Amino acid sequence: YVVRMKLSPRRAKKILSGGGGKDQSNQRQRGWLVAATVLGKFQRQLKTLMRNIEYTNVRYIRCIKPNKEMHPGRTDHKETLRQLTCAGLVEALTVSRHYFQHRLSNLFAIQQFQCLLDREFLQKAAMTDRQAYAERMFSALLVNYVVQDTSTDNRAFAVGITKVYFRKGSLEHLEARRQIVVTTAAVKIQRWMRTWLARWHFLKLVRGMNKLQANVRCRKERRRFLHLRQASIELQTSFRVKIAQSQLKKLKVDEAATKIQRWYRCRGSKWNFLQELTAAKKIQKFLRRRLKRDRFSSMMAVVVEDARKNAQMKKILGSLKASHKATRKDFVQLQGLLPETYTILYYAHEQMFKLRGNISNLELANGVLSEENKELKARCKNMMEINNAKELSKTKLNDTNVMLLDNISRQRIIINNQLKELQSETNKNNRLINDFEGAKAKIEELDKTNKENTSLIAHYRLQWAKQDTNHKLQEKKLQKKIKILQQELKKEEEESWKLSEEHLRMSIPGAWTAPQTDDQKKGGGRESSKVQESAEEVDWSTSIPGFI
Repeated sequence: YVVRMKLSPRRAKKILSGGGGKDQSNQRQRGWLVAATVLGKFQRQLKTLMRNIEYTNVRYIRCIKPNKEMHPGRTDHKETLRQLTCAGLVEALTVSRHYFQHRLSNLFAIQQFQCLLDREFLQKAAMTDRQAYAERMFSALLVNYVVQDTSTDNRAFAVGITKVYFRKGSLEHLEARRQIVVTTAAVKIQRWMRTWLARWHFLKLVRGMNKLQANVRCRKERRRFLHLRQASIELQTSFRVKIAQSQLKKLKVDEAATKIQRWYRCRGSKWNFLQELTAAKKIQKFLRRRLKRDRFSSMMAVVVEDARKNAQMKKILGSLKASHKATRKDFVQLQGLLPETYTILYYAHEQMFKLRGNISNLELANGVLSEENKELKARCKNMMEINNAKELSKTKLNDTNVMLLDNISRQRIIINNQLKELQSETNKNNRLINDFEGAKAKIEELDKTNKENTSLIAHYRLQWAKQDTNHKLQEKKLQKKIKILQQELKKEEEESWKLSEEHLRMSIPGAWTAPQTDDQKKGGGRESSKVQESAEEVDWSTSIPGFI
């Protein structure tokens, strides 16, 4: 037997040093009294070994030689079978076939067969203790199962600390029930998937039909809208032509009337201007002649008056000279007064000349004013005549104005009627424009929806193609995996039967062999690795009762 121990480093040091510390201290204390014997040494080693085994997890491994020559890669089946029979594994296999054949770990068994439980059981039961939970679960699942061979034990299963053991047929019964549940779930999933795919295809067809119907309706509405728009455009053009023609006619009439009025005003103003021009020329000629005559007469009167005064002065001087010859003294005094008198006379002469000039200017101004008065009277007469003519023209204009007002009232009635017609037509046009804008918005929305639909159709087609390819690839992969799994299941069943036989053969104690050399380990490691790994998984406390 080979013992594998899990020890702490401190405990390993104590073991390697040669046992526990208490025994050594006792030996040292009693060394001078009792002699050390072989039996005492063996007892101490046995105690230390048992104490160390208590702290370890013991697993027993049986080493079987693959061949006598100790060559790697060779297996002598007769020799190995002989070793297994000598070890008692064949009898253990026969016993295990009549007893619990299959075993699974508690966690794996719970996870594998938990799908067979009811919801009430799952709600009530809580997995605090895995062993008790497995006991309740499998007792509930195998209530109606009847064990065929009740010679050894009538139980269908047994739950250990770490594993669950099943009798022959009980595990197959659970697997069959689990297969039914799994197949029903798979069928439900497949049914749901098929219904979803059929619904998806149906909805896709419905969407396609809706899109086609929408496109057809859109085309009809677009044709109707184009027809209405063309009709509205024709109406608007005819109405605009009529309005433009009426406006052109009115403009021509206004232009002709303005030309006639301009020509008439120009003719009247020109005639008045010519009359005023001739009258002004005559007045200016008369005034110039009168002014020249008055100026000449005034100048002649001044000259005559000066001559007359000069003659008078000469007479006065002569008389003065004659009167004052008598006395010389008086003459001298008079000579002293002469310059003063001359200055006074000269000043008076100048003042008289200025006054005469002012009088002449005033007479001229009076003549001008009288002439202007006459001109104003003539102008007043002309203005009276013009006013009379204007009154006559005013009466004529009033008559024409009355005629024009009548025409304007008639035209206003016509224009109001036309405006009403225009308003009705504009309302119709506004309605048509609103319909046009609504149809235009609908067309834009439909164009957007068509673009979106085309993009969605292309996207869905690509997705559909990808999904089809993915489904086909997945189906092929699943078929391949199913085939591989079937082959692996067959192989695993064969290997499980072989391994179960080997486990049962190796479970019988007594087949102890010598430790292998390096060549044997290298050579026989491949054949005995599976046996060693399977032997490590054996639960000795539950598989074979009474075995230590």
